[in-house]
Amino acid sequence: MAAFLLALLLLSTSALAEITFTYNAYMGYVDEEMKIRINHDGKDAGKTLEIRAEDGTVLGERKLSASKGYWNIDIAMPDSIAPGTEISLHWQGDEAVLDTALLAVETRPGYSIVRVDRDDKKIAITFDAANAASKTAEILDVLDKHGAKCTFFVIGRYVVNNPDLVREIEARGHELAGHSWDHPDMPSLNNDQVLADFNKISEAFIEVLGHDVTLYRPPSGYSSQRDRAIARALGQEVIKWTVDSRDGFKDTTLNTVIKRVQNNVKSGDIVLMHVYGQHTIQALETLLPWYIEQGYEFVTVSDLLLTGDTAIDTEGMQHLRGENP
Repeated sequence: MAAFLLALLLLSTSALAEITFTYNAYMGYVDEEMKIRINHDGKDAGKTLEIRAEDGTVLGERKLSASKGYWNIDIAMPDSIAPGTEISLHWQGDEAVLDTALLAVETRPGYSIVRVDRDDKKIAITFDAANAASKTAEILDVLDKHGAKCTFFVIGRYVVNNPDLVREIEARGHELAGHSWDHPDMPSLNNDQVLADFNKISEAFIEVLGHDVTLYRPPSGYSSQRDRAIARALGQEVIKWTVDSRDGFKDTTLNTVIKRVQNNVKSGDIVLMHVYGQHTIQALETLLPWYIEQGYEFVTVSDLLLTGDTAIDTEGMQHLRGENP
């Protein structure tokens, strides 16, 4: 009897349809239609499949035939949908979840932030970091000396290679942010590869710091709508820079680094520097007191950003919506 019941259970289990999302992440635009590709094994033909948002809203549906393979389901995204939402597959009228995926919802065209519309003399100096600690400890001492708070955009390998230093950066009141796992060319990656990269570095941050980060800088500043949308879907704003100090270039002189910043950086701007720059320490020793004497304050990127109903213009300026920057 037991053997019969086991055989019956195995038979019924094998008869269940296998319906999955083709990808772990999809990207679309608010108020526009898009296609979600799924995998169907051909079973349960004639039934209607639904794609639902987290709140249960049905975004799209399609009646499936007996054909095995890939199927596209058209969905429309209302303007009320969150930038990132988990979508799930269901048979119509059934609450059982067949599969889930991330839906990154972007407002076209979704620019990166390169500066902020503010005139209260606040500037954000940022440091990109690769694998090695380089001059990070010295930079922290210089920042402390002048009372400056900054943001460090670090790759995942930096986090795992320098856990104590990463914790020290945060302990001194600075901000940690993501810069990808190992600095790939993001525009060349597909949705699932981008999502996997974000997930991997997030796991590293959580292991070392106990929490994830809220900012992301594309490697080398090169990004696509895809990685920007997925970043925002994961709760990370996309940050580039206003001025590259060029402290990371070997053929750049100390005077060039200083003048590039002094001649071009004003309130609301974001400066790019590097923890391995040849002239970084000396440039900071000149730039920090020079700006402080003029009444400027050095803050983290998160403290520089505006809150509330904001938008990003075509030049990458973040501003309050309805205000003309």
